[in-house]
Amino acid sequence: MDQHAIRVLKAAPLLLAGAYTSYLLYGRAGEPVEAFGNHCQMPGPLYSWRFGVPAVDDFLCVVVQSFRQGLSTAEGTWITGYLITTLVSAYAFLAVEGSRQKAGWFLSLIPLHALLFMLVGISVVVPAIWLPSYILYNAGDRTPREIWRKKVSMVRIGAIALSLILLKLSAIAIFFPFSEKGKEISILLFQIAPIALACLWMLLSPASEGVSQMRGHRRVKAMHLLQAEAGLIWHLIGVLYIIRDPEIPWRVFKLLHSWSNTEFQAFFLLVDVSVLFLGFMYVIVLEDGTDIASLVALGSVLLGPASALSAYFAYREDKILQAVIVQERSKDF
Repeated sequence: MDQHAIRVLKAAPLLLAGAYTSYLLYGRAGEPVEAFGNHCQMPGPLYSWRFGVPAVDDFLCVVVQSFRQGLSTAEGTWITGYLITTLVSAYAFLAVEGSRQKAGWFLSLIPLHALLFMLVGISVVVPAIWLPSYILYNAGDRTPREIWRKKVSMVRIGAIALSLILLKLSAIAIFFPFSEKGKEISILLFQIAPIALACLWMLLSPASEGVSQMRGHRRVKAMHLLQAEAGLIWHLIGVLYIIRDPEIPWRVFKLLHSWSNTEFQAFFLLVDVSVLFLGFMYVIVLEDGTDIASLVALGSVLLGPASALSAYFAYREDKILQAVIVQERSKDF
């Protein structure tokens, strides 16, 4: 069997997972979405901003109001924090992989992927579209003959790092005790930030430059470690939530079996973070085996899913860096 066919077989489970997630979420979303849609037809505090395009306004209103519903309970807020930190860690990985010197053209279309995250959902797009593309492009190949393709522009890395800071600030604003209008605006900004920031860094920073490849990999590794720290901070906050309300884990577990219309958004967010994490776990098994995947799984319990994933991304980047160092040293002899 040729290599392309093998990669197709490896990607197939992810496609199935994405399709099932789509059914799980959207096949059961009729009544909750209809309720949000009815709210969005009313002017006033529930919908205090408009762009003047009915289709866009209605869609964004449903997104914002459903997100607000998810934050209305302790367990919803708890899940949201884990989703946001895991999303930022995943976004950092997607941004770097799409910015490598010889990344496939589809992987490099980060603004398109970010738009699809908002339109379809990250738990559908990542397993059904992005990760299969990553596998089909063989983007995880770290053999010496492919290392040169992994180079990333220093300017691009800086632009991505700045974008991640702005994305995290927009996420933090969601949890501030703003007025209803302020809460809506902060959620809206967080929803559109990944798209706007990706467009900005792609326009203002080159994808390649003539600097040392090793420097770029060191910067990427440091960036992922910073995301790991951010994920750990939320995990500690999540532990404090449980100390204050020990029933949160049980209520979250019950969402997997049944939920009311008012609990649907918390269920949606739970599926988002679970599928996103498990999709990357599958790729970790393919690239580094079950031992490393087991360590990441253990780390997700001790440090949080976002911290564990980002720590793995840093480990992965270090492996690329070490291969580049060996290659550079071999040229000196």
